[in-house]
Amino acid sequence: MAKRRKENIEKYIPKKKKNKVKKFFRALLFWFVILIAFSGVGFGCYYIYTSDDLKVKTVKVENSKYYTSEKVLEVADVPNNKNMLFIGKGKIKKRILEELPYIEDVKIKIGKESTLRIIVTERTSKYVINNKDTNEYVKVDKYGIMLEKVKAEDILPNEMPLFRS
Repeated sequence: MAKRRKENIEKYIPKKKKNKVKKFFRALLFWFVILIAFSGVGFGCYYIYTSDDLKVKTVKVENSKYYTSEKVLEVADVPNNKNMLFIGKGKIKKRILEELPYIEDVKIKIGKESTLRIIVTERTSKYVINNKDTNEYVKVDKYGIMLEKVKAEDILPNEMPLFRS
């Protein structure tokens, strides 16, 4: 019986060493794969940030009837040759909406061939409000948002409803 135990123990010891070696190489392989994955992500981020393909070269304004494209671009102040992913679309949209009252909504999209598209939705004036005290005329849209002050002679009869306050 003693021989049998000794044989079992001898078989067990080499397996344990093999398992340790396997575990070591599995761990080494795991960390190597992690290193390669992080390197790939890092290289991808570096490429996206420095790529000339993603830099703004042209900006197009679409659907702008009241304002000229040059006026919208001047207010938008889009930085040239900056990566399109990092230009701050929200800030550009906010500037346009704050400074140009006839613009209701702005969508900024990345187009092909380093083109940034600014798609504008404009408001239309529906009513004219006259203040009797100051004798000012103001054009407003359907939501009551003031668009611009106008002179009495610029208002055509029957063009739009006139309200007096």
